[in-house]
Amino acid sequence: MMRPSFLSRERIGSRLAQGGMLPLLRPLHDRMRKPVLVLAYHRVLPAPDAESYPFDLGLISASPEEFDWQMKWVSQEFDPISLSDVGRYVRGRFKLPRRPVVVTFDDGYADNHDHALPILQRHGVPATVFTAVGHIGTDNLMWHDWAAYLAVRARSGELPGLNGPQALGESDTIAARRKVAHRFLSYLKTRPHTELLSTLADLRRQHADAIRPDELALSRPLTWDQVRHMSASGVEFGSHTTTHAILSRLDAQGLSEELVQSKATLERELQVPCDTIAYPVGRTFAYTPKILAEVGLTGYRLGLAYNPGINWGHALDVFALQRQAVESHINRNYFRAMLNLPGWFQ
Repeated sequence: MMRPSFLSRERIGSRLAQGGMLPLLRPLHDRMRKPVLVLAYHRVLPAPDAESYPFDLGLISASPEEFDWQMKWVSQEFDPISLSDVGRYVRGRFKLPRRPVVVTFDDGYADNHDHALPILQRHGVPATVFTAVGHIGTDNLMWHDWAAYLAVRARSGELPGLNGPQALGESDTIAARRKVAHRFLSYLKTRPHTELLSTLADLRRQHADAIRPDELALSRPLTWDQVRHMSASGVEFGSHTTTHAILSRLDAQGLSEELVQSKATLERELQVPCDTIAYPVGRTFAYTPKILAEVGLTGYRLGLAYNPGINWGHALDVFALQRQAVESHINRNYFRAMLNLPGWFQ
């Protein structure tokens, strides 16, 4: 059966929320089972000017105002718990509340500290940030940010793509450039990680004259001081590898290094155990059963994917927990429907 489009799901979900149907449908959705809902965010930022912003708009999950509304609503209607609570539940040391929800962030951008942290604290919502530790405290963007930036800002030329080279013209609109960026990113996700990094390094050298340091600061990662401040404030940190590597695009040695080094770095810097990981990109192609076995052998207790879905408390897949992605284009009624009936709005 064909999956309904997002617009269809949003329309249906919004109408159910507006009509007050969610409380009536929730028991039918749950059927006496307890769902463990995990939300996935990336960035919390004021909406930038789309005609000048040189990075991926899709990574902005919410404005600070919208995130504030979401966290207030979540704290009132659900029972926010930490990811470590989920781990304790798996080990039989924690009882799930009536309506558990977990808030997570991927990548580790500075705005998680500047915008998201005060809102989380205001509403008493715990959260976990999965960070690519090799980028913390550096000026080096993550590879997906470089890909988007180069597609938007390169003067002219060609970028590799799924269907042959993607041409860039100096007169292209930014909307056209964003379409090229999307195809370029899709192509990079198919390549071995070493090749991906090499391709981007070559392009940075070719288009060095188009790179503006002031713009790169718009996607700066967290600093270690910010990470420590967030950790001291109760935010948990998990691995997102060292270089934001897609695990299925690594050889055996690279996989081991990304898993081990990121875990060890976080434990050394924060002096707390790191036993959770979110797989970069996180779709089904990004991990395999063999990779999940290696994750467990490395000492992680929970692994999070980026596939939409619900985790039932009686049968948690601890190394492939599903998450509902929160994106800036969803409206408040659909947000309410998505959280109340997550298995129906994936």
